[in-house]
This record gives sequence, C-alpha cells and structure tokens, in this order.
Amino acid sequence: MNSNIDGKRLDGLQNLTPIDKNNVLAVLQLLKKYNLKETEESLKREANLSDIVATEAESEVSNVLSAYKSEGDPNVYEEAYTDLKKFVEGALDIYKHELGMILYPVFVHMYLELVYNGHEEKAIKFMDKFSIDQEIYYQEDLKRLSYDLFFVT
Repeated sequence: MNSNIDGKRLDGLQNLTPIDKNNVLAVLQLLKKYNLKETEESLKREANLSDIVATEAESEVSNVLSAYKSEGDPNVYEEAYTDLKKFVEGALDIYKHELGMILYPVFVHMYLELVYNGHEEKAIKFMDKFSIDQEIYYQEDLKRLSYDLFFVT
C-alpha cells in the first residue's frame, strides 16, 4: 500500500526529498507526543517505515521540530506552520481530521515561543495570519491570549 505526498510516492524514507522526509518524521513525532498511536501506525505503514527506521530518525526529527524554536530567525515559525498546515491539508481524507487536531496546539505553542523569545511584531503577524484558520470555538481564546500578552501590564 503506497501513498502520495505532493505527488511523490511514499516507498519509505529513502525515496522522499529531504523536505518530505522531514515532514513525515515531524508528523510522526507529533502523533507520538499526542498519543495518537493508531494514526502514527497507519502513517508508518503508508510510508513503509519500520520502528527501527523511526527510532534512528528521532534525533533528526528533534532537529526539525526545534527549528521553529530558533531565537535567531523568527521567520522560520511562519514557514514551519505553513508547511505543517499544507501537510495536514494534503493528507489522505481518513487521516485529515486526526492530523488537523495538532494544528491548534502547535499554533499556540509557536505563538508563545515568538512572544517568549522577544519577537512581538512577528508574534502579532503570526497571530493575524493564522488565527483565522483556527476553529471558530478557539477564536475567543485566541483574542484573549493576544490581548493579555500585549495589552495587560
């Protein structure tokens, strides 16, 4: 059973471009973090990954996910979130909903990292650009979060 990501066959990590490989590994780590075992196993099967390959790649995944925590380049946050969003949108329909559940926590985490690292202007831009993509029931929380961080002393 093979699948496609952006038109490329998934015959294991060896046939993926570095960006696709990093995306698959990053999603696997997020699925593991949020205890979404069924989806994690399905993605491993679709990508023909064994547990050994996944274990060997964990340090590589950590490097990928830590890229958006970079204090040096706040522009990486926007690009990383856009890539994650595109990956989720391009996933097979049976996985889309479950993968989509990670978008909000990742969005909030990235926003808070920007604020924490002193990139207030980038944080505001990030919030303005991506908050409209979040589910309607999160909108009030996002308004409160952005207001509390910047306007309450």
